[in-house]
Amino acid sequence: MTKSSIKREVALAGQQVRRKVIFAFALCSVIPLLLLTYAFHAPVREFLGPIVGLKDSVSVPALLAFTALLMAGGAFIVWDIATALSRAAELSNEQSPELPAEPARQDEIGTLMSSFARMLATIKQQWMSEWTDILRSNDVPINTYRVIGELERILDKENSIVTHDAGAPRDSIMPFYTATIPHSYIGWGKTTHLGYGIPLMIGTKLAKPDKFCLNFMGDGAFGMSGLDIETSVRAGAPITTIVLNNGDMATYPGGYPTARELFNVTKMTGDYAKLAEGMGAVGITVTRPGDVAPALRKAQELNAEGKTVLIDIHSNMESRKSRGE
Repeated sequence: MTKSSIKREVALAGQQVRRKVIFAFALCSVIPLLLLTYAFHAPVREFLGPIVGLKDSVSVPALLAFTALLMAGGAFIVWDIATALSRAAELSNEQSPELPAEPARQDEIGTLMSSFARMLATIKQQWMSEWTDILRSNDVPINTYRVIGELERILDKENSIVTHDAGAPRDSIMPFYTATIPHSYIGWGKTTHLGYGIPLMIGTKLAKPDKFCLNFMGDGAFGMSGLDIETSVRAGAPITTIVLNNGDMATYPGGYPTARELFNVTKMTGDYAKLAEGMGAVGITVTRPGDVAPALRKAQELNAEGKTVLIDIHSNMESRKSRGE
């Protein structure tokens, strides 16, 4: 199905749905009139009775029953539309662009659901075509998106809980990591500070000891809370922390020019795998793209054995971000 045909299908189904909405509002608009009639039923009955002989039939029970029927009709139509839109949202979140040949419903709502999901799937395909090569990049230093791509391909989503840290790791992972079940991905945007990911995952592991708990952070964030790796070891809450070791703060590549020139601000160095080992955890250093996936698998094994893991990935200063125009 072409993009233009999808648009036409969506437009047609949208018009049909709009008619239902208008009809629902028309029903709802009658209700206030009926309520007013109910409130002043005595004078209304006296007025209508001599004219059309409806004095006995226009009674309070009849008014209430008619009002209830109208409200039920309007509520059903609104519920019908809301259910369809909710289902369309569910379909749009599916990873596969392939959709059932026939919509779940055979009316205009079903057509809208199917068309809407196809349109979003087409947009997602076009978007991913621009990023697929980057997510599989073999560049050295290792591209940040190669790491994210491996997380997406390697992890057992139903048995993992992943979070990002503040700054560039957050901006990079959010568009690409797919959460398949509730609470399997903790995305907290800009609501907290650098270094929040390690203690967050420690708490998560204590609450869900059967899950593989992973924190994705930069070296700047590690400088804020890295010593909590020892807390993870001491508390018996084995988590995995990925540190993007690029020696700089990727969120601010051109920021603080004077401070950079005079004091080398935002620059940092360190062997974070060795630091982790000094705190009782297992440190894994990764310098080649092909070693990212094996390191993740090893971390899962070690966590299952009760050992905290830090993966020190020598990464690039990736500035590209997937953001809506």
